[in-house]
Amino acid sequence: MGIRDMAAGGFPAVKRGGENPEPQGGMGAGSSAAMPWDEEEMKERRRLFTMRFEELLDDCHGSCLLREPARREVVTTALHHFEGERYELGAYVVMPNHVHVLFRLLGETVMEKVIHSWKLFSARRINIMSGRSGQLWQAECWDRLMRSQAQYDWTVRYIQRNPGNMPEECFSLWKKE
Repeated sequence: MGIRDMAAGGFPAVKRGGENPEPQGGMGAGSSAAMPWDEEEMKERRRLFTMRFEELLDDCHGSCLLREPARREVVTTALHHFEGERYELGAYVVMPNHVHVLFRLLGETVMEKVIHSWKLFSARRINIMSGRSGQLWQAECWDRLMRSQAQYDWTVRYIQRNPGNMPEECFSLWKKE
């Protein structure tokens, strides 16, 4: 299972409202583009939207609360807490404004409960450390089922490449040996 989650301030209002990551013609509610699209056009629109969304994330827009090493350590501690008991970690990267995690659930563990515990623990600690209150993480996350070893390997490489040329002190990267 792969997870990407984003701190609530991942995109500043100007990016959310001013620069729409959606491909020309839109896909969302209120879109003026003719519908329905054929399956190939839908796939291409999703691909373009996802690419632009990833670019905005990786450009580190927003509050970037996780740029601070102590805050990233809170997240990595949460990720490792139930490792081997509820899930098996494969790789992760904690970026200044989002997190990618590749993991496999163990037994009857429910993914939503695992993610909730990561978010709850890290949000409480980071809010205290930052002297802030309220929502830290976005409510939703994007999960993907790994359907093959090739997809798993590609995802590990993606996580490892995600920081790009960012200085090492701005992210935390981990991969299972």
